[in-house]
Amino acid sequence: MGNKKSKKGLVILLLLLAVVLMTIGFAAYEQTLRINGTVGIQASSWNVLYNNTAGSGNGITTTSGSETATATINTNDTNFSFDVTLAEPGDFYEATIYPHNYGTLTAYLDSITMNATCSDDSNFTNYFTYTLTYNGGTSYTASATGITGQGLAKNAQVPVKIRVEYKQPANANQLPANDVTVTVSGSLHYDSEDNG
Repeated sequence: MGNKKSKKGLVILLLLLAVVLMTIGFAAYEQTLRINGTVGIQASSWNVLYNNTAGSGNGITTTSGSETATATINTNDTNFSFDVTLAEPGDFYEATIYPHNYGTLTAYLDSITMNATCSDDSNFTNYFTYTLTYNGGTSYTASATGITGQGLAKNAQVPVKIRVEYKQPANANQLPANDVTVTVSGSLHYDSEDNG
């Protein structure tokens, strides 16, 4: 019986030794890979404004043949305004302004809002037009959303032409009987991502 006990003890000892040797063997095949890095992040800014020194020096270029207007870009360079009188059909006011990306991120034009109202005459669209032409391309006569492919890179600017015109209506009886005032407004909305 003592012989059986010693055999069992020997078997157990051999099994423990085998487990220890297997553990050492597996440990010999371990490897640790590490990742180390340094990342520099540059400052970014978002700043799209009208360039108030482009064009004729005040940020506004008036088209030849245009009626004379009082036109300004406000002190924070975000608003272009004008005041003009159009006396007869064929008269127009047309000026180019220059949105400029002073920031470091590309700005994408994603919508244009346009509106013209006249409290004196609901039929004013028979003899009045309002057009915005962006970067020498598409001419808009109404608001537009979902615009794609119009990126404005850092330190870049594009021309935006605004035109208001007293046009000849289809019938002479559509001309205004009295002086009227048309109020126009619009906006260019830029986003940090293209809609496309």
